[in-house]
Amino acid sequence: MNIEAFKQQIEKKAASISSDRKIILNNIARKIITTMYGDGQCHLLFVCTHNSRRSQAAQLLFNHFIQNCHFDIEAYSAGTEATCFNQSMIKAANHFDFPLSTQENTLNPVYTLSLEEITNSNTYFSKIVEHKINPVQNTIAVMVCNDADRNCPIITSAKYRIPLPYKDPKASDGTTDEQATYQATFIEIGAEMYYLIDFLNTHR
Repeated sequence: MNIEAFKQQIEKKAASISSDRKIILNNIARKIITTMYGDGQCHLLFVCTHNSRRSQAAQLLFNHFIQNCHFDIEAYSAGTEATCFNQSMIKAANHFDFPLSTQENTLNPVYTLSLEEITNSNTYFSKIVEHKINPVQNTIAVMVCNDADRNCPIITSAKYRIPLPYKDPKASDGTTDEQATYQATFIEIGAEMYYLIDFLNTHR
């Protein structure tokens, strides 16, 4: 699937986001604006337990949609423990024409998007919140799973901490629905990142 077809799916999904989710997303956007104007810059840190599925997708998709929007903001991701970027989520990204390639082939491989300049914010691998690659100030922590929100009580770099949980696609692992579930999760997260950035553009 090419990027244009992916964007059409995203726009369609974004139009059906519930009012409850919009309230949370609007709050994140307002906190971004407040931080940017107050401190001159802002970072998003998407946090999930293993930093392997939802938080990686959120980082990738936010950074994709924020390009060319003239905002001094980048997204990062982390977990309460380090594992590795899940292969099924990588396959979902590749399905939608986000070509992730391996830079370091280890037990916890480092991936980048092909043809992009390699920076801290577009390097994808599993890491804990305190990892040196993550920002240390002017950060909004977005908790994309309930488990991480419960078990990560302090994020010292975060000015704000906002829960935005997604259902874990891990439940489909090993089933015939696995790839369809991961693709649906990728679309769901992408639609909300698209909505969030559209709100930023119209309220800047």
